[in-house]
Amino acid sequence: MTIQNGVHADSLGPSTITRWAEFLNLFVGDQIPKIPESVMSLSSALYQQLANSPALPVLQSRFANLTNTAANVAAAKVTFKKDPRVRLLMDNGNAVSGQLGAIGAPWELDYSSWPISEVTPTTYYLGDSGALTKTAPVSASTASYTGDPSARPELTLHGAGSGDDWKAQPRYDWQPLASGKGIGFTTAALASDLVIGGPSSLDLYLKSSAPNTDLQVTISEVRPDGKETYIQNGWLRASHRKLDSAKSTAVDPWPTHLAADARNLPAGVFTLTRVPVYPAAHAFRAGSKIRVTVEAPGGDRPIWKFGTLENGTITNTISIGGVQASRLVLSVISGATAKGTPLPAPTALRGQPSRTYIAASNGG
Repeated sequence: MTIQNGVHADSLGPSTITRWAEFLNLFVGDQIPKIPESVMSLSSALYQQLANSPALPVLQSRFANLTNTAANVAAAKVTFKKDPRVRLLMDNGNAVSGQLGAIGAPWELDYSSWPISEVTPTTYYLGDSGALTKTAPVSASTASYTGDPSARPELTLHGAGSGDDWKAQPRYDWQPLASGKGIGFTTAALASDLVIGGPSSLDLYLKSSAPNTDLQVTISEVRPDGKETYIQNGWLRASHRKLDSAKSTAVDPWPTHLAADARNLPAGVFTLTRVPVYPAAHAFRAGSKIRVTVEAPGGDRPIWKFGTLENGTITNTISIGGVQASRLVLSVISGATAKGTPLPAPTALRGQPSRTYIAASNGG
């Protein structure tokens, strides 16, 4: 299993394609894999033509020097099966010097299973003035916003992504939250690196002016240079909040999405509503901040459109602190660091738009 940031074309990028060739040759073709010299020598030009992006070179298979015998194929299969079962290819887009957004990952982290057994669910509590802290606020308070998809451009990519999404430097237009139309919560600057690898959960105590509401959650990195990097999203229609208790974990809530389980929100009271955030692998360097925002669906994805209940008339209120303390739970990989690699330039990471950080109206 391989996980990396990027766009659809990157699944066949230079950091993965040789492993694909090894697997297919060994376990389907029953032969020793060897990447043709023409493919390796022309790979940069091929990626430029297919994805309109520079790229790392395609590497030769580690088995290419073996003669194509049954014994060598069997031995190569044994070696292949010893590879780590999970590869996290980190900072895809930051591997080629002087070419921001070029396809390829400069470093990786390897693990034996998914979910990653080294993950420690790590909680950050939503706080007053947009704080995000390891300790829950003692006193109860609230933060509110009005869900309004029209407050920002629906899409983040120029021309609805047509011909732009695979480029090294797409023309992203990722707008900040409009005043009063979303809320944000941001940690203090991290004292040390923090690496996530897996899903996340935003556990909200939610009260709404309507019987039902649609939630969008966005996790991002606020950098020391004042820029903000998109990391991942999650969505939930509040009536779908019923979870499969057998599958759900602290970092991975599983809504059943069954019609029989759908329930409107009770009026006038806070209800626990866990919003699942899709898996991500990302290294927050020391000095950066973790941010989570809540808003109406839309405005954070390049080409996705949403059939949403939100129309600018629904006000959602989130409980902060006290006995109903809303919280973000991240899949933090214990002991993992950025391996001393520097913070990439703001627009280097593929599939991850950048913008100037502007605090939400609640302060975070």
